[in-house]
Amino acid sequence: MNAARPNTKKTKPAPQVKEAKSKSSNHNAASQSSKNANEIKKVLSGHIPARDRTQFHDQDLSAIADSFAAFIYERKRGSAKLRVLNPSVKKDGYVSRHTVIMVANDDMPFLVDSTTGELNRMGLGIHLVVHPVVHVVRNDRNQFLHFANKTTDQNELLVESWMYIEIDETHEPAKLKEIADNLERVLQNVRLAVRDWSAMRTKIMETITELPRNESVGLPTGEREETANFLAWLEADHFTFLGARDYHVTGTGKAMHLVTTQGSGLGILSEAVSVMFFGEEGEGSQPSDIHHFLERKQLALITKTYRHSVVHRTTPMDAILIKRYNKDGKLVGERLFVGLFTSSSYNRLAKDVPLIR
Repeated sequence: MNAARPNTKKTKPAPQVKEAKSKSSNHNAASQSSKNANEIKKVLSGHIPARDRTQFHDQDLSAIADSFAAFIYERKRGSAKLRVLNPSVKKDGYVSRHTVIMVANDDMPFLVDSTTGELNRMGLGIHLVVHPVVHVVRNDRNQFLHFANKTTDQNELLVESWMYIEIDETHEPAKLKEIADNLERVLQNVRLAVRDWSAMRTKIMETITELPRNESVGLPTGEREETANFLAWLEADHFTFLGARDYHVTGTGKAMHLVTTQGSGLGILSEAVSVMFFGEEGEGSQPSDIHHFLERKQLALITKTYRHSVVHRTTPMDAILIKRYNKDGKLVGERLFVGLFTSSSYNRLAKDVPLIR
């Protein structure tokens, strides 16, 4: 007698198993999300200045943490994420008498001072700045998993800068867009300057080695040496390098002018449309002191750009121009460095600064 086989088709529990797994997965995700929000709440509240902490009820902090957790949940590596909003109970779980700015970025120098500097430039009052630097882990879809701990693989660890800022309340859509656009531009400039910082310092040391001998181009005695000493002085933490770019000479005599050498830019000058003071892309003009510099027996010129820095300090940038010659002693171009003299440089006596003394 043959034994009867069980009818597996009638007893297959797949739908029930699938539903059970789905419920379990959702429960685990919700549990992890709640845990992350609680940890984010601790991080944010722990960075609120003591004088401002009394303004926040615990339920407000919880709602802010939930909103911020949703904001930072997904962020593409190598880019800043920004949100400008007027919180509402319906959308965000809380209200504020101020407009709120949320920023998530890779941690790097100049983020806070550049962001607040731009807001000040726009005439917006700043009421609160919360800025934790956090160590986090994200998956391959750039989604936030958890804060790093002692067991976290260093290859998975990301160091991020988070900012929660409250400014003067504004509801005008055009103004909110202007704030977001300006801050995105600032954060991009910060990223470019930091990305190429080492390359710009290397470039200035290369420039020193390329300086021509005085006699080969008819320079005054000591011109090369003093210029080399000045460039080395800049590199020794007396100058915050923000951008560098090469120009080549075209024309002769009064028709001589400078043209951007494509692909030579670093930092904020790596973008083709970045204009400092030359007649690039139809903007600006070549000032008379720049033109006269081309004609003088002088290797370096220290001047100011008409463009304000948006990185670190909102002030016209300092510019250093160095002439470049070919092996036959012919002037073929200039190298431009833009940035800001550091605070330590302003504390130096003029007699101690090469080229200035």
